[in-house]
Amino acid sequence: MKRLFIASVIIGGSLLTSNLAIAQERRPLRALMERAVGEVEVRAALNDPQVQEALRTQVRGIDTRQLEQASARYAARENPIEVVDLDQDIAAPSRVLNAGQVAALSAPQRGRRVTASPDNLAPAVTRATLAARPEAQNRRGTIDVDAIRRAGTSNRPANPGMDLNAPPMPTLDVNGFGEAVHAALRNSTNGYTLRMRRGGQTNYTLQWNWAQNPGDGNRGWNPDRSMHIASISKFLTAVALLDLLDRRNIDFDTTIAQYLPDYWTLGPNVGGITFQELMNHTSGFSTGGSDSSFAFMRQRVAAGFPASQSGDYDYENMNFGLMRILIATIGGYVDEDANFGPLFNNMMWDLVTKMAYVDYMETRVFAPAGVTGASLASAASTAHGYTQTGANGQDWGNLSDWAGGAAWHMSADDVLDIASWFRRSGGSISRARATEALQEGYGVDGSWNTAVGRIYHKNGSWRTGGDCDSRRQVQSILFFLPEDMEVVVFVNSPIGATCQSLRDVIRTAYVNNIDMP
Repeated sequence: MKRLFIASVIIGGSLLTSNLAIAQERRPLRALMERAVGEVEVRAALNDPQVQEALRTQVRGIDTRQLEQASARYAARENPIEVVDLDQDIAAPSRVLNAGQVAALSAPQRGRRVTASPDNLAPAVTRATLAARPEAQNRRGTIDVDAIRRAGTSNRPANPGMDLNAPPMPTLDVNGFGEAVHAALRNSTNGYTLRMRRGGQTNYTLQWNWAQNPGDGNRGWNPDRSMHIASISKFLTAVALLDLLDRRNIDFDTTIAQYLPDYWTLGPNVGGITFQELMNHTSGFSTGGSDSSFAFMRQRVAAGFPASQSGDYDYENMNFGLMRILIATIGGYVDEDANFGPLFNNMMWDLVTKMAYVDYMETRVFAPAGVTGASLASAASTAHGYTQTGANGQDWGNLSDWAGGAAWHMSADDVLDIASWFRRSGGSISRARATEALQEGYGVDGSWNTAVGRIYHKNGSWRTGGDCDSRRQVQSILFFLPEDMEVVVFVNSPIGATCQSLRDVIRTAYVNNIDMP
């Protein structure tokens, strides 16, 4: 979002602290100030007596010094995870690591790195060249070539207790799946990375071409490369809300109205919306767009919707944008009746709820999963979006206005860390609750049945406008697979001349590589 510098709140060298005086003097700027979150506006608000009182009595867990620095906090934040760029030690970043390299990029390991020569990929990705590079490593440690050679190529999980008389079951040919994905994406995208895990451990990795093209940053793809994950953010937000509702003993079919800001007007039928309906996009909201900014959501809540829309599926960013506000109120960060005064109320509610949402995500989702580099803003090393043929890259910067339904920047490994923690930890979110959430479609797009079992999927896409050949785009996909596996794919352009769906590409590669006994 473009920062608005509202210098007009300072008149004659002195800051006006009276809400009424400012409203009368600068009434045309009120709407702009309610949307702005720049440091000048925050300082103006923090000097207002009513804001000070509300912060003292109705806001918890947020330091006012953080409020003053909120704009800079996101704009300047770097990704601390990335220590070594894997593309810096070779002439070009184009290479693929395959399923035979089970130990690759897993922690902790020793020895030499394995890369694949692009020339050896044409007949089969599985014939990657083992090239010793002692100097190269990533954040998880160096890679033991001997361990890779010992790992074997079996795709079937070991199960010593299995009944040898039982009929064999269908299973995924992991190597074939990877080869199919690479064939589909290699010549039709600017670049991509794929990471697959079984039981939380890496069993397949692909990385191809540029995350930031030469002249744009010169950074290659790898599974530690941060990208805007777009709507995969919805899955993360749903995980946070599940955790919070369980901690507060709130049923999913509880209505949300009592936890919205008291000063909001509730339009027709809004009072009947439940948490479950937000999480599976059946709330009844139908905005016709992807906006989830604070002012927009307040307006749509006030407008309401016809009763005939209640319970209808309609994919809306706003459903998950509202969750960032609900996490702030239910989480105890801000009272529902907090009042920052007529001029600053929207601005302060927007800022406080964003910061509360980030804090809850960092402490209750990211930290338990071992993720430390997520941010609502891009970093210098973040992948850019390109057209299918390259051109100049797009960096969308700070996307905090869309927090909840989009906005998180993180790596493929980060997404997998959270997915694995969610699916297997049995901690704050039990395994039974995680399974229920997937089955009910909380934060995911849906599921498919396959011969191996059911797949749950969540995709993300963020792009500029324009036709297929001119749009700049980033795409992401998270699949919860049978056989205790997950896979994440990041692509930083449209796919091919017809802008194929990344979800369809990965699904087709999976289905076409099921080994039937």
